[in-house]
Amino acid sequence: AVRLFMRYDHLMTLYQSLAGEQQDARKAIVTLIELYELTARGDLKADLMREIDRITFSQSSGRMRGAEAEAFDVTLVAKLKKIAEAVTQLRGQLGAHLKNHDFINAVRQKSAIPGGLNTFDLPSLHYWLNQPQTVRNEQLSLWSEPFRELYAHIHLYLQLLRNKEPPKACLAEEGYFAETLDTRRSYQFLEILMPSDSTVYPEPSLGRH
Repeated sequence: AVRLFMRYDHLMTLYQSLAGEQQDARKAIVTLIELYELTARGDLKADLMREIDRITFSQSSGRMRGAEAEAFDVTLVAKLKKIAEAVTQLRGQLGAHLKNHDFINAVRQKSAIPGGLNTFDLPSLHYWLNQPQTVRNEQLSLWSEPFRELYAHIHLYLQLLRNKEPPKACLAEEGYFAETLDTRRSYQFLEILMPSDSTVYPEPSLGRH
């Protein structure tokens, strides 16, 4: 579920970074469709609620031990419960407002074809791109509103996961680093930070080290 939340967070960050220029509006529509496709495969709200319930139950029932229990202190649990309360107020299936949207569906169908978003295959898109920027921005804001509401909660949840434990400096000698993980703990998130001028990138394994 966390990997799904991270994909959603990535798409929303990309979507919100796009300005109102014509080419950016085109990218925004494509990103909006990706958000729809991602959320249509499951219930992101239910997934988030389950993750929060799992964490808060483990903490309150005493199942967490040692460092993990210390990391999930009372303040963090309270924040997670606030997120859960806010998510329960979001009504309806995420993305349902776009399911039968003629324009969005037309762009969805043509975007699956290499080069399909052109003037002769999809004149409606180019008509829309030539509308005043204020009109496009208003429509983009309307279409993305349900996604933005959930994004605020998922983004905060991921921030809490990122900040629940202090970072640790590690050295990969000759390009290799291994550390056996504590099997008693439930690991949900691994973040590896590298210098901005690094000429290498990390490739973590999916095992227990």
